[in-house]
Amino acid sequence: MSPTSTISILDYAIKYANQGMKVIPIPLRHKNPTLKEWQKLRLGEEEIREYFSKPSNIGVLLGEPSGWLVDVDLDNSLAVKLAPYFLPSTEVIFGRKSKPASHWLYICFGAKTIRWQDKQTIVELRSTGAQTVFPPSVHPSGEVIEWHKQGQPTQISRDELEKACSRLASAVLLAKHWPSQGTRQDTALALAGGLIRLGFSEEEAERFIEAVTVGAGDEESKSRVRTVLYTARKAGGSPTTGWKRLSELVGEEVVDKVLRWLGGGKREEKQGKPSVEIKLWTAKELAETDFPEPTWLIPGILPEGGLVLLAGKPKVGKSWLALNMACELSNGGAVCGIPAEKAVKTLYLALEDTPRRLKARIQQAGLMPNENALITTTWPKLNEEGLALLEDTIKQEGIQVVIIDTLAKVKPSSKSKVVSLYDNDYEILGNLKELADRLGVTIVVIHHLRKSASDDPIEEVSGTTGITGAVDTILVLKRARAEADGTLFITGRDCEEQELALRFNAGRWEVLGEAKLYEISKERREILEAIEELGGSASPKEIAEAIGKTQATVKMTLARMVNDGLLKRVERGRYSIAESNSVTSVTSVTSVTSVTSVTDGESNKVTEVTGNSEEGNKVTQVTGNTESDPQYWTEREHIPKQETLALDTTNPDPWRDPYYKQTNDSRLWEELLRLAYTKRPKVFELLYTFRQAGAKLVYGEQVGFRLEPIIGELFGSKEEYQAWRKTFLLPYKEAIKELLTELENLYLSGKVSYIQGKIVSGEL
Repeated sequence: MSPTSTISILDYAIKYANQGMKVIPIPLRHKNPTLKEWQKLRLGEEEIREYFSKPSNIGVLLGEPSGWLVDVDLDNSLAVKLAPYFLPSTEVIFGRKSKPASHWLYICFGAKTIRWQDKQTIVELRSTGAQTVFPPSVHPSGEVIEWHKQGQPTQISRDELEKACSRLASAVLLAKHWPSQGTRQDTALALAGGLIRLGFSEEEAERFIEAVTVGAGDEESKSRVRTVLYTARKAGGSPTTGWKRLSELVGEEVVDKVLRWLGGGKREEKQGKPSVEIKLWTAKELAETDFPEPTWLIPGILPEGGLVLLAGKPKVGKSWLALNMACELSNGGAVCGIPAEKAVKTLYLALEDTPRRLKARIQQAGLMPNENALITTTWPKLNEEGLALLEDTIKQEGIQVVIIDTLAKVKPSSKSKVVSLYDNDYEILGNLKELADRLGVTIVVIHHLRKSASDDPIEEVSGTTGITGAVDTILVLKRARAEADGTLFITGRDCEEQELALRFNAGRWEVLGEAKLYEISKERREILEAIEELGGSASPKEIAEAIGKTQATVKMTLARMVNDGLLKRVERGRYSIAESNSVTSVTSVTSVTSVTSVTDGESNKVTEVTGNSEEGNKVTQVTGNTESDPQYWTEREHIPKQETLALDTTNPDPWRDPYYKQTNDSRLWEELLRLAYTKRPKVFELLYTFRQAGAKLVYGEQVGFRLEPIIGELFGSKEEYQAWRKTFLLPYKEAIKELLTELENLYLSGKVSYIQGKIVSGEL
């Protein structure tokens, strides 16, 4: 049946009317109605049957008559191409063969008819007073108008729809005037700077520029977008980034029209900031340049230079820690029990305190500040005035560390409703980072955590990711109510992630040690005390109930304590304290005073650690066997070293340990290779090669299993191994970690274990 037959057209007209649309007759192969005062036509079913009794097109009145159904008409083929970048998704789209998906329908209350034109119409938003010819009408070209999607129209606000249409029209206009090869990078950079200053988020600017470059046929659009956005951020207000520069490249008329459509008025005539020199590195230059290692004011906690975020919940002790930093750094004292690297001049903006309270806290904590510690309880918002005052004070007073307590007290409100919360947060923190980097100082910003907890401490920081994304280092302080012990999570661009156990005492925070080590030491002490209180022997269930932990957690800890000689199994399912141990001999490690050697792949020496316990007792020195020790190797048959990796897929056990010396971790290697062979074939080949070249499995209670090279076999030096590791191991880092974790679970469950230096297997 022809789509323009009487039955087809009539059925469609009745169908549309039943859906709440007001239909009007249009002459066949025409777009405009011929009836007088057609805008006022409201046809009932009988009138519809009369008007559509002969071949014709179907028009639908838009806007208020049809329940605020509106049509975004894409008159330009380039607009059709770029529409998915900007228009909200909807399930009602139609068009014709030469211009498919050229009509997008929405429900938009109060919408007005608007056209975006550049000599010819680019985009038209049709509403009350307008009509659109619907399928299956016939276009004047002879093409049948067909549905692309036929479902429910998306409901959207007037402002949002007009904004989307404006951005689409602007992108089409810029794409039409995009330059040829030679100046495309400069043009994209200028556009990026202009969009950012207009209030676009980085995500919005990236999508806009990508749409323009795709529409212009820029074959390097994908690689170009990220580069220009990064450079535009760094360039700030440089004349090379902005509407003024863009008008020189694509024309003033184009830029002025784009700015009107985007709501930015006319282009700026002057740039507010001085030109910023941009340093472009080649990858080769970066690889060959020696950069100094990061330095610390408080080793492991507070870096020297950059922007630091210290976050915690209200009343957790953030301000006490900030005051401790301000006073002790001024005289080169100790912060959290860790000596400062040097004395520096500090400025503490204690904006939630009074001078009286600050004096009382200084006395309570026994702090000894000097004239190098400046403190104030008032400061203007960090807009132009507040930032300018901060910069002047840093320069005039020679400040090296600034502590702002809190961000909420100096955070200016958004300049525009168009600017997103992310952009507002990022701009505020970005200005502080720029100031810190330019003046070479450290700025610490105190902030709050959300009420809801998260496995990732960074996700608990209140506000948008613009806050955490702008800073160099993040410190998250946590402490349960009515408890003295807490933790300090530390992460950053130039420091390794760690979590420290802290104790709050008399107005000061003190580091107890690594949080995991401290917690494990505490847990072991609780288990030993519980066993004594339970009569000298106990089951995992009894111990779990006594210390308030899960039975599964207790079982794992018991297994480790047996391996370490702290406990012994007296009968099936029961444990007692080993004769050489007592509860009083197990103490929490509060500080590691020295690490004298670390396994380096050459000596194969087990790490040797000394330190002090909570009671001042020296921790016993721990050493291990080297390769020269005969007991290091098991008594197994010599297997010749394979020169090349040749996997025999017909072998029922292709995961047999290939290392010819057969170290005492051979059984573990075979189990690791078996896991990889069955679950991660690519990783299996990699691990097989690594073992063949000379590698061993080392187990640590805190870190689980790890892989270490044996230098002197196929790896001739540490440098040779590091180069191999970077190329082959690191791309599969996460997969290898998963396999090692699974191996650890088997090891802890007793299915694969060490016994007197040898490895045995249980039932798998």
